[in-house]
Amino acid sequence: AARKRLATEIMGEAATKPVKIRGLVCPRWRAEEHPAAHLLREYAETGCPVDVGEDWTLEQLEAAVEKGPHVSALEDDAIDQIQVEAREKETQGFARIYKWAWRSNGKPLSRGMGSAKTPPTPTMT
Repeated sequence: AARKRLATEIMGEAATKPVKIRGLVCPRWRAEEHPAAHLLREYAETGCPVDVGEDWTLEQLEAAVEKGPHVSALEDDAIDQIQVEAREKETQGFARIYKWAWRSNGKPLSRGMGSAKTPPTPTMT
């Protein structure tokens, strides 16, 4: 709600105007005047070329969980915001949220679950 109010304050009605392009990089408002706006629009329409690396092994995931998050991510407001954003991304089709118990099936977490338009962003809970 706070982000929506701030965006509306800055951008006016354009902040809540529906966008037909499904993507996170679609330039709007003043960003449309940027020299790279055409490139961002192309990425929004056709996908953004990325290399996200190899799939993580179960051992790599367990090591990351054991190490834990950066100290700044442990603040209550940061935890709340991360959870809100993760759920938004899942609702928008840009992420899947996995319960940590998924690992009992022994299968690696595949990054190949999306296309260039919908890159996966796994989040463990």
